[in-house]
Amino acid sequence: VLLFGEDYASRHEAGGQAEEWAAWKQRVLDALAADRSKRLVVIEIGAGTAVPSVRDAGESLLRRAGSRQCTLVRINPTPMLGDNTTDGVLSIKWGAEAAIAHINECVRKLARESVD
Repeated sequence: VLLFGEDYASRHEAGGQAEEWAAWKQRVLDALAADRSKRLVVIEIGAGTAVPSVRDAGESLLRRAGSRQCTLVRINPTPMLGDNTTDGVLSIKWGAEAAIAHINECVRKLARESVD
């Protein structure tokens, strides 16, 4: 999780987090490569042009996994021009609080349906 004004590299270099982040990404990419039916969804919330490090992290995973196995969902009240024309990117014009509440509602509904 990155917040406004934070530098991605310096935050993850402290305390071995850079190595943990790299290892996690590699495990995910290895799992995708081992099973082409697996899918990865990266969700960015509120990462507009002011937070390029977050956008870069999502785009990097999309590039490495490929759009057949990875979808990058960008939720921002002011979506970036061109996002929805890029393979594997879905840009949703919505505020963070409303988007999270809606996602939570959908997940709860799916959980109830799976029990029934």
